[in-house]
Amino acid sequence: MQRLSISVQENVFKFYLRAVEVKAFNKETLIPHNRLIPTHVKIEVWKKDEGQYVICGSTENLHYDHDLPFSKGGTSLVAENLSTGRQVSKSFA
Repeated sequence: MQRLSISVQENVFKFYLRAVEVKAFNKETLIPHNRLIPTHVKIEVWKKDEGQYVICGSTENLHYDHDLPFSKGGTSLVAENLSTGRQVSKSFA
């Protein structure tokens, strides 16, 4: 009995999301990927959300949430990708 050895090579394609900003003349500018939220962006988000949680209106235990998660390519440098969120303690969850 003869063994047949077949070498199979898989083609794997990896895709990475990148934050871009479309400017005049449809030219894309790459936005740096940084987890830190600049102060001017925090102020803009705070004003946009009127200092309260966007879902229930609470003003306690607030933090900033990414709409498109940072791990999926979301940026911390534009207010459009951030909103105020609320930390819920484990006793209430």
